[in-house]
Amino acid sequence: MLFISDTIVRKLRKLDQQLRRGSLTHEQVALRILEYDPYDFRALATMGIGYAHRGDQEQARRYYWRALEANPVAPIPMPS
Repeated sequence: MLFISDTIVRKLRKLDQQLRRGSLTHEQVALRILEYDPYDFRALATMGIGYAHRGDQEQARRYYWRALEANPVAPIPMPS
């Protein structure tokens, strides 16, 4: 998303506050961000990491590929 509306900015700030308070997980925030922008690289990578940590390599791979398509030059953090 090139330009973000004021409404989306407010929603993203609220998500950040909920994450900081611990009322939402990183994956919950990522899913909501993907509702606003299905090509958000960081949200896609976060979902890939979450699935990889849970052992669902196929789902993780799908999200990693989507992240690469969204931003082919950005490094994707791999779970350890």
